[in-house]
Amino acid sequence: MKSSIVKSTFTNYCLMLIRLVEGVLISRWIIAYLGLDSYGLWTLLWSFFGYSRLLDFGMGVTALKYTAVQLFQTDIKRYNGAISTIFSFYSLMAVVVIVVTYIASFFVVEILKLDNASVERIAYCRTCFLVFGIGAALVFPTGIFPELLVGLQKIYLRNYINGISKIVELVGVLLIFQYGGELLSLIVFILAITISTNFIMLVIAGRLIPGFKLRLRISSEQFKEIFKFSGFVYLCAVFRIIGVRSGTLLISIFSGLESVGIFQMGQRLPMIMFEGSDAYHENIGPLSANLHATGKLKLLAMVLINSIRWNSFLTTGFTLGMFWFAPQMIRFLFNVDSAMAAYVCRITLGTVFTTIVFRSVIERFMLMTNRHAFLSYIIVAESTITLVLYLLLLPKFGFVGVAWTAFGVKVFMTITVVLPFFLNYLKTSWFEFFIKVLFKPIIAVIPTFIFFYFVERYYGEKWSDFALLATCGIVGGSCYIIASYFIILIPSERVMIKQQISQRFKSLVHYWRERRNQSN
Repeated sequence: MKSSIVKSTFTNYCLMLIRLVEGVLISRWIIAYLGLDSYGLWTLLWSFFGYSRLLDFGMGVTALKYTAVQLFQTDIKRYNGAISTIFSFYSLMAVVVIVVTYIASFFVVEILKLDNASVERIAYCRTCFLVFGIGAALVFPTGIFPELLVGLQKIYLRNYINGISKIVELVGVLLIFQYGGELLSLIVFILAITISTNFIMLVIAGRLIPGFKLRLRISSEQFKEIFKFSGFVYLCAVFRIIGVRSGTLLISIFSGLESVGIFQMGQRLPMIMFEGSDAYHENIGPLSANLHATGKLKLLAMVLINSIRWNSFLTTGFTLGMFWFAPQMIRFLFNVDSAMAAYVCRITLGTVFTTIVFRSVIERFMLMTNRHAFLSYIIVAESTITLVLYLLLLPKFGFVGVAWTAFGVKVFMTITVVLPFFLNYLKTSWFEFFIKVLFKPIIAVIPTFIFFYFVERYYGEKWSDFALLATCGIVGGSCYIIASYFIILIPSERVMIKQQISQRFKSLVHYWRERRNQSN
């Protein structure tokens, strides 16, 4: 199990890096070969058809859960019926997307803001719009196939396939541009690769699940059963969007676009930290469902508390660095010098820290262990309270009020509702939980805190932002890791690390001895 989690987490980070590089390169190539106008069309198409995800209705998570609890081992007929029902429902939603795309294509001038474009350009954009919409509709039902691998706790297999696919995409896109291809060729190629990749995952999942058969058929009985779970998942997703997106929208209404820009800039660093943490969190859902279904509740409790400890260890170090050097990091990364952006960044770091350490693992656990209804009530209440407070506080306090509201509501709901429920499940006290999860990382980060204070006080104005960030990142990070080894890790974990280092060192020595003997 540990090996699978390590491989899945590592390959998640690798895939994130590949996607980041791919996104940057494709954007640069589109601008270089086709111009900003085509790049704008490309991004608008992705934004417009990104809303098709709302037609998911939470059923992808249901497919993941059915696979994670290994329903196929106890009742393969029921499992096949459930997955076929979800796939068939997605296929119906794909038809809806195609119909909407066709109708919307008549309003492409208004949707894509083509008022001053030539007739030929409008016709070309309409074709791109139709092809992209139809392709997105065809991709939509196949989105269930990666979830099967996640449910099987084979996330690393999904990542291998996606990683190879992204590299093929990059090579293909470059060849398309080298040989004079236009945006339409790029759209067709990207969508074809995506569909092919998802079907490869279906083939692999089929081989891992004995007796798996996928049919285009909807069982009304199973659909009702599925929607009892997926409906709550969908409710959570919708209200999360409301809670996250409404702040930016209301800032634009009350304060204007400049305030939106400052607010968004302040949120960039915390959001990067949050997205980075998700590479590990993805393991928690299928693992929780499997251990809960098999009655391994003590093991599940141990996995959960260790996962939160791991989150706290990583997040505490990154949070201190980002909080302390927020102005320098924003200035270096985005070439923006804004005291207000740094202020918003520091407040948002508190919100993200609370989410990563005390909510992400617990929410995935609740979702996959039949506590999904209770979780949806929490999300709905939290988003509703947040939205009401936005409306009350934003006119008086501006976008700073939005940042403080998000932080305050998140902390309040976590302390009063989420943690009491979770600690009751663990049968542990608040004191014991906070000693393991929060107190030890705070003690371990003190040497780094002292180093940051010393460097900024005596060298902050003398060094460049890069020199300051690089020095404090390397030295401060090393101090935190060393202190964490003695303070955060328990004796058995230190022994395991020593054994791993010893084995790796012996393997390296053996390798070089063999190389030397071969050369002689």
